[in-house]
Amino acid sequence: MTGIDAAGRPVVGLICDTELTDGVSLSRIRARYCEAVRDGAGAAPLLIPVEVHAPDLDALLPRLDGLVLTGAETNVQPELYGRPKEKADLLVDPKRDAVAMAALLRMRALGLPFLGICRGLQELNVAFGGTLHQDLGGDLGGDLGGRNGLVHWEDTRLPRDEQYLEAHPVETAEGGLLHALTGRRELRVNSLHRQGIDGLAACLTVEARAPDGLIEAVGLEDHPSFCLAVQWHVEWHYVTDELSQTILAAFGRACTEYRSRRNG
Repeated sequence: MTGIDAAGRPVVGLICDTELTDGVSLSRIRARYCEAVRDGAGAAPLLIPVEVHAPDLDALLPRLDGLVLTGAETNVQPELYGRPKEKADLLVDPKRDAVAMAALLRMRALGLPFLGICRGLQELNVAFGGTLHQDLGGDLGGDLGGRNGLVHWEDTRLPRDEQYLEAHPVETAEGGLLHALTGRRELRVNSLHRQGIDGLAACLTVEARAPDGLIEAVGLEDHPSFCLAVQWHVEWHYVTDELSQTILAAFGRACTEYRSRRNG
């Protein structure tokens, strides 16, 4: 075996974000995501820059054993789900959107194991026809994001590790993947986000909801391998958090199994 398969571990692609530094455009990703894939899922992380084009993805994705879409400071462009931009200062990343949407369509066609984290959940929903709340603090008159005292975004006054501690509970769907993995109907999660699912794509299934009804985790119907997208951050405290460890380990097993089938 040659190329990216040589090490024997499953290889997982992570799509980067765009960053402008000193007038220079960069593809970048937080190291914590790579560490979680490497140590939590037992896979080799491979970064996919935002400069790739469709032919690049056609060549690359069939050689991967899994795909991860991470969280980010930016938001999915509203025009991709048929809505006008409601905030002039809404941060977007058109290059990442283009790569993510194309990669998700290929992921489904290949049956590739997939893990979506925060923005990755929102991208999965939009790629298959769903819509988003652009700002949970402002949508529906502030109803979502404040109802029953539940806030979905971080307190930026706190140190970063404290921002990523458990924030609120979610209820898993009985018979769903999360329920099967954990054996629990209630989980506590570190869910930090301003956008969230509004209309769910028809091909997605609800895996968990917050107490205010907001969808916090989804799966893809009839996908032959692991496919889970969560609104919370499994990467941040994966060394000590049991739920994060459970999800990452299950994703890693699926990637290993996919690699075995791919290599025949």
